[in-house]
Amino acid sequence: MAKPLVSVVKVENDEIIATKKAVNLLGGMGNSSRRDRKVFVKPNLLGGGAPESGVSTNPTVTVTVINALKELTDDITIIDSN
Repeated sequence: MAKPLVSVVKVENDEIIATKKAVNLLGGMGNSSRRDRKVFVKPNLLGGGAPESGVSTNPTVTVTVINALKELTDDITIIDSN
């Protein structure tokens, strides 16, 4: 079983730059997703509170990840639960 990969990046001013940096620290999107494969994104959309509260994933982070995945596949599904 592969070990989980985690990267932590402090957001200075720009969530997009921080998200891209975090993905790059993991080796880029190409290492975690095979081209033209189905990809599921679970952004942890709990609602209730501003993105800065940390209750839910910042929507800018979710969009940045999805845009990066679009370079690899068109088969992206966003999933979550309430």
